[in-house]
Amino acid sequence: MPQDSDYLWVNVAKEHDVYRARFKAKQACESLGMGSYEVAIVETSVSELGWNLVVHAKGGMLGFRSFKDSYRVGGIKDRDFIRTLRYKNRSLILHEDSEIQIEGVEIVSVDNGPGILDIEVVFSESYVSKTGLGRGLKSVKGMMDEFAILSSQGKGALIWCRKWARINQVSP
Repeated sequence: MPQDSDYLWVNVAKEHDVYRARFKAKQACESLGMGSYEVAIVETSVSELGWNLVVHAKGGMLGFRSFKDSYRVGGIKDRDFIRTLRYKNRSLILHEDSEIQIEGVEIVSVDNGPGILDIEVVFSESYVSKTGLGRGLKSVKGMMDEFAILSSQGKGALIWCRKWARINQVSP
């Protein structure tokens, strides 16, 4: 089991573990004052990640933590990230020297399963999995505000994602 003390870890091996993980994620969201829409997105994403652990990896861990990160806008090179910030908080007036603070929930899924053979194929429009529609991870990526995946065949996968609760402008 991962040992990062900032995370609340839930072992996921059976169906009831997925429900327990959803409940823990909901608690983390509510402690931040997230709205019901964002809470539902996080719960849905946790369900998908949990079911992937049960069905494809034969078990793994889900970790949850709240986060608060500060960014200087001039240091952000990803223009899609800037567009997302503006979409999420239309009152932001961003300049090169602006500093923003993002608060939210971070989710990590870790397993020692077979791994994902070809990540690009899994995220393609034509992909269909053997056990479902093959849209689960694509949906998680689309619902969450930040998403990353690492996988090695035969060694498992690590999926990291975040849902933002608040974006505050610290300085103009």
